Amino acid sequence: MNGGKKEYTFLWFIKNYSYFWTTTDKELLSPEVTLEGLEGTSWSICLYPGYLKYKRRDLNSVYLKRSAHDAGPESVSLKIEISVITVDESTLYSEESEHAFRNGDECGFKRLLDMDELYVRRNTEYLPRDTLGVRCRMWQGEGSVHNVGQCSARTRIGIEKICFLLLYYRWLSKKRDQ
Repeated sequence: MNGGKKEYTFLWFIKNYSYFWTTTDKELLSPEVTLEGLEGTSWSICLYPGYLKYKRRDLNSVYLKRSAHDAGPESVSLKIEISVITVDESTLYSEESEHAFRNGDECGFKRLLDMDELYVRRNTEYLPRDTLGVRCRMWQGEGSVHNVGQCSARTRIGIEKICFLLLYYRWLSKKRDQ
């Protein structure tokens, strides 16, 4: 590749994250983004509860996934860095890898999120206002950066709350009338 390094950053913020891992056995998938500077390829970030892929409840896995049906070439070689970040984008934990992505391929890290670390020891750092931040940096080439791009996405996990106070109050008022 001539002309230096192409670098792209994909930020994903997940609101109400603490409700996700306790209530589902499915992957959480970010919105798909298409990066023209990376030859028209499309990407998403996958977050797997640990027990879904590796039968362990104490960890979560994070992967970068290439779309199975994008307009890019058959294979794209990238260096990637996937990080857990704070709201101000400071890095809390990070891993790097290199992979040749074919359509539908994913590459990432099995133990990126340790559940005890996330919810017990460092909850205020990792989940401020119950929002998990994930950053994926992708780059091709070597040398000085000549092309930089950034995109971001937000996912909000819906919460259903049930209140029993009203039911209890009505039951007490009926008891008094009898």
